[in-house]
Amino acid sequence: MSKTNELIQTIQSHKIYTSTTLPDSPARANILLVHGLGEHCARYAHVSAFFSENEIATYTFDLPGHGKSDGKRGVMRYQKAWKIIDQLKTSIAAGNPGTPLFLYGHSLGGALALTYAARFPDALSGVIATSPGLGLAKPVPNFLVSLLGLAAQLLPDLTIPNGLGVEGLSHDENVVKIYLEDPLVHDRVSIGLAYDLISQGSQLTASATPFPLPLLLLQGLQDTLVNPETVTRFAENKQAETLTYRTFSEGFHELHNEPYKAEILKLILGWIQNIIE
Repeated sequence: MSKTNELIQTIQSHKIYTSTTLPDSPARANILLVHGLGEHCARYAHVSAFFSENEIATYTFDLPGHGKSDGKRGVMRYQKAWKIIDQLKTSIAAGNPGTPLFLYGHSLGGALALTYAARFPDALSGVIATSPGLGLAKPVPNFLVSLLGLAAQLLPDLTIPNGLGVEGLSHDENVVKIYLEDPLVHDRVSIGLAYDLISQGSQLTASATPFPLPLLLLQGLQDTLVNPETVTRFAENKQAETLTYRTFSEGFHELHNEPYKAEILKLILGWIQNIIE
């Protein structure tokens, strides 16, 4: 059986909850997983268990303002998240020399994984991004983005409802029910984080600079929480032999929680195996 270790660590001046799931045998690869907006890493326990069964270790954590980590709910900035990811990446790589390390992010976590890896690809063997938050379901006009940027300078920690339509999480109604009843899930987002999400996603999507690492990009075309067209545009701008883009015509936002989640996880596993073998 796999072993899961839970810790509260001080990372970048925050008390950060971390959870590590290790396989019985030596890991063939490691994954650093970044969760989405308003949720927490324990919602990926089945993902970690799957990879553990396939000799891959998974390192997860709760972002500041989320889950069991400290901070006002929903308050975070991309720069802070990048520093936390960087510290965890460095620690994992140092503790597992020679073992491939992959950065895996979903939704907000997908956007963080992409924006981080585009800047700091060292020590990573590849990136997996599912339903990355590169653009809101309903695009925001430029003048409103400018106003949001001003507000982010004046009141970055002011929080507002995140507006996520939870009915679009998954076709599995039990997933939605558990999400709504989860005391660690919240519906807040700070002005600063909202601005980072929109502005950083827009910059990365518009850039034609090749992505520096092998990338597996997965997107449900019925996603109502992020904009599938923005993700497709990002993929088109980053066309490269090392980019694999798969869409799912009926897929909602959380592909790893859809009724066909086993197919999704096997797809990710196969992609990782092709790189490390």
